Amino acid sequence: MTQVPPYKRLFMALSLIWLLFLFTRESAHQEISSTQLTERPDHSLMIDGYVVSKGFNSIWLAGEPVSIKGRITGFVLSDYGSETIIVSKHKNVVDQSLFHSININQKVRVYGDYIRESNPGRMSAYDIEVADE
Repeated sequence: MTQVPPYKRLFMALSLIWLLFLFTRESAHQEISSTQLTERPDHSLMIDGYVVSKGFNSIWLAGEPVSIKGRITGFVLSDYGSETIIVSKHKNVVDQSLFHSININQKVRVYGDYIRESNPGRMSAYDIEVADE
């Protein structure tokens, strides 16, 4: 009886973990429950953009949709272009499902506090809604 090499076992274990991660991430999606317009601060900034990457607590916005090749190189290099903004949930927002039902390459409108001057820029979101194409 032949024995499976250790690198193949490691590869199979990592593949199983990755598949479980993707499965649990997709099954946890819910509808966006946006805040009421009266709950947004008067000084909130509005930005439209396309979601080019998505994490648990943040999304990356860009001026245009990204291709599969652009998604892979952007993920590896953590760079989706010069117009990219990383959007995270504002500390005063209690909605835990703010980013859950947003998809990659979907156009969204973000209401946030201000853009921090970093590379890439960063913003805290009060509310996110799907924008009309």
